[in-house]
Amino acid sequence: MTNAALKKKLYKTIDDINDNEILEAVYTILKSKSSAKKAIVPMTEAEFLKRNAASQKDIKNGNLVMHTSLKKQFSKSK
Repeated sequence: MTNAALKKKLYKTIDDINDNEILEAVYTILKSKSSAKKAIVPMTEAEFLKRNAASQKDIKNGNLVMHTSLKKQFSKSK
């Protein structure tokens, strides 16, 4: 069945349902899936430069975590 055909069947089926609990459950399921498709908004050049400056400052101040430390930390949590 095509996507369009399935949508038409869903619309018809939902239109025939009068039970509010079922409609709310269907809505919750569909809403949770559609909200997962949030658009990714690219950062502006100004945001990028601000983040980059903050990162460079952290590096200069020694606010670093070594890769080996992270590996050890996550291997312990498993």
